[in-house]
Amino acid sequence: MKLSVKGQIHAEEVKIDLSVPAPDYVFKKDYDLKSIEEVEKFILKNSHLPEIPSAKDFEQNGVFLAQMDMNLLKK
Repeated sequence: MKLSVKGQIHAEEVKIDLSVPAPDYVFKKDYDLKSIEEVEKFILKNSHLPEIPSAKDFEQNGVFLAQMDMNLLKK
């Protein structure tokens, strides 16, 4: 770890170099897009979106911003 900050950070801009692919693949015809009913069923069972950690996971493990941004873009 190169930098660790416990407290607030104020910045005008933050650039994250991605080590994960951008999710443009969700627009391809062979992508398995879940139906709204499938998503609803998952949410009712798990209380969070598919492929997005639960609040408990966030509390325990923090958030990896690059991965989270790409997962949110898929949604």
